[in-house]
Amino acid sequence: MGGVPDQWLHGWPFRSCRSDFGELTCTTRQAPSCDNPWTTNTRNFLVASMAAVVAAVAFVGCSSTPGTGFVSGRLQAVGGPAPGAPRAISGTVIARAPNQSSYSVKVGSDGQFLLQLPVGSWVITGRSPQYEGGQAVCLQAGKPIKVSANTTTSNVDVNCQEA
Repeated sequence: MGGVPDQWLHGWPFRSCRSDFGELTCTTRQAPSCDNPWTTNTRNFLVASMAAVVAAVAFVGCSSTPGTGFVSGRLQAVGGPAPGAPRAISGTVIARAPNQSSYSVKVGSDGQFLLQLPVGSWVITGRSPQYEGGQAVCLQAGKPIKVSANTTTSNVDVNCQEA
């Protein structure tokens, strides 16, 4: 760059320099004000810091949602011709609460599912296009599943009963 020291090209007093066809063009920085201790950068930093604190306090205040837990298991066909062993099937698993709120998850051919649900009591059902064309409901055996905060209820089988 024609003998110009590097610190002058990228440091104060120049913001940036570039060379176009041998011509050096530089933009200069404004010299810092000695009269005002609150430079623009200091003000911007303080304003951004205060905004972050306000946002963090607001977020913590809104995080009073109920806890959640997990239910994992398998959607499967059971019964049918001998030997009648359970077979994983694809489809959809649905969790429904007494207040009729529901959550669902698509299930792949391995039949495995994992649902994250709010704490409470849930009835787990399923449907599969491989079971009566997806029209029949597959049921989870036993009582409704009780979901507790930060825990996983495992081995929940949703059975599509074949004749």
